[in-house]
Amino acid sequence: MIALFALYPVPLTGARWIWGGALVVFGGWMLWALSDPDHLFTAVHRITLAEMLLIVAVSGAQVLAARGDPVRFAIARWLAVSVLLGAGGFIATVAAPSAFGAPSLIAGEYAFAFFLIIYAGLAVGLLRYRLFGLGRWAFHILYAAAAALALLLVDGVLIAAFSFDSGAVFGVSLAAAALFYLPLRSWLWNKFTRRRPLDQAALARAMIDIGMEPMRAQRTEKWRALLIRSFAPLSIAQHEEAMGAVSGLRDDGRALVTPSSAGFPSFMLRDRDGGRALFAPGDVAAVNEWLALAAYLEEGHAAYERGAGEERARIARDIHDYIGAHLLSALHMRDAARKDELIRDAIGEFRAVVRNAAGEKADFLGVVADLRAEVAERLDVQGLELCWRVEDAAAGAARPQAMLALRALLREAVSNILRHAAAKSVDVLIVADGPVLRLRIRDDGAGLAGGESARAGRGIANMRQRVAALGGRFSISSDSGGATISAEFSAFDAPSEAEPRSVPGSFGAG
Repeated sequence: MIALFALYPVPLTGARWIWGGALVVFGGWMLWALSDPDHLFTAVHRITLAEMLLIVAVSGAQVLAARGDPVRFAIARWLAVSVLLGAGGFIATVAAPSAFGAPSLIAGEYAFAFFLIIYAGLAVGLLRYRLFGLGRWAFHILYAAAAALALLLVDGVLIAAFSFDSGAVFGVSLAAAALFYLPLRSWLWNKFTRRRPLDQAALARAMIDIGMEPMRAQRTEKWRALLIRSFAPLSIAQHEEAMGAVSGLRDDGRALVTPSSAGFPSFMLRDRDGGRALFAPGDVAAVNEWLALAAYLEEGHAAYERGAGEERARIARDIHDYIGAHLLSALHMRDAARKDELIRDAIGEFRAVVRNAAGEKADFLGVVADLRAEVAERLDVQGLELCWRVEDAAAGAARPQAMLALRALLREAVSNILRHAAAKSVDVLIVADGPVLRLRIRDDGAGLAGGESARAGRGIANMRQRVAALGGRFSISSDSGGATISAEFSAFDAPSEAEPRSVPGSFGAG
């Protein structure tokens, strides 16, 4: 073991002198001990105790010598802990007491089981976990062994010095461990690893900042800064290898490759904590969790942007359909008082569009009555006749957005008829059937000039979008006898079982 730690994982300065001198000194000491058979047992244990002390010194020197290489540093720590616990357990329980003439704490044939720790440590390090995380395991195991030894020492001191009984000794020992050992262990961990735990609050703020950043280049730079702040690598650079959806470890843990995910390029980080540690599976899991969170935040931000875009489009449609119709009517109105009234109505519609107070249910019959009066007045100014029919099946409460769509469809259709149709009459049919509202508007004008191309206008497109937003169907047709607009969409909260009925006074020309 002395020769092993003198040469591996880093050849120590004067390694030949170390193992050669150990061979000469301990070999000669053993030959001298054989000359006195009566005291051979005690002499052998003194020799092994001295060898163990030298093993502790050489393994410590090996750990210090390997600090510049993360891989060798992890090997040195793991191997040192395995040997110190394995061989040290045997020495502490058998050789050390016997060297001073005291009885062994454990029978020798049982104490040899401590050496299995060495083989188990080698198996774990080489076959399963390799080097990933072994450096941190080594510290934790060493601290646990130190805690057990400290409890035994405290027990011994209390029993010998104060004659405490076993129950009191156990309680005092636990209190001493809680008050002194645990804080000391935390300090030593931070001191030796120079690693501070991540501030979870700061990490959350950083991830939110990254996820909500709209500019791709800035998002990438912030992600890179987070990786540097979290792992303190000696180097970080973009990596061309496609890793799929998971991160990966390279070079026995010296390098970590992040995947090209959530809109970020792949990065390769080398030599964690400034070259003092290796990357471990826990680091891979952390990176994947951060990327999943970034993707979730990006999806939320994209959904917000889509919602904002849809709201802007809605406002544009409402301004065109509602306010435009009022202003167009005012433009052709010869009566100054009525012109002022239409302008005031346009201002009111503008306020309604901005507020979009969709929380309150609309009064279907009231909306229909207002629309009839408005449409009749607009057509009457131009000398057109109106046939207005409503079939109401006692529908449930009307949805505000559906009533806004009904208002917009009628106003846009009437505006198009007044501008382009050269019609003499307009027929409007509104059917409220359970949760569904059906609308048909027909004129006896010249029809649609240009056939399908007429559908490309802004007004027709707005009508089609409004109906589609409500999950409905929209169609427009034309023949020599005029044009017909038909729409069907969900407009009421719950269907009614009542029979269809006509609204009194809803028939006739306007």
